Amino acid sequence: MSSFKKLLFPVLDDKRISAVLLLLRGFSGLALMNHGWKKIQNPFHWMDNSTDPAPAVFQMLAAVAEFFGGMGLVVGALTVVASFGVFCTMVVAVSTHMNKGDP
Repeated sequence: MSSFKKLLFPVLDDKRISAVLLLLRGFSGLALMNHGWKKIQNPFHWMDNSTDPAPAVFQMLAAVAEFFGGMGLVVGALTVVASFGVFCTMVVAVSTHMNKGDP
């Protein structure tokens, strides 16, 4: 067992750690897919009602990263690429909301 896994889950064995990580990845992926579903329905204009919408290509990239990144996490395909896309999208989302003064 790797020391990183043992540090995170000191009382669990390898099978239980793997099950916990699988559930975490599945839950996170489904939540991202749910959050990106409306965006992927209209990927170039889902933000048009906001006060300062992003350019259409960035709206599309965010919609694709959320929906298909979540799908990649659920099925376990290209998880590093999916995670990177989601990470970039969430960094922009958090910085945008923090600049507006949202909690």
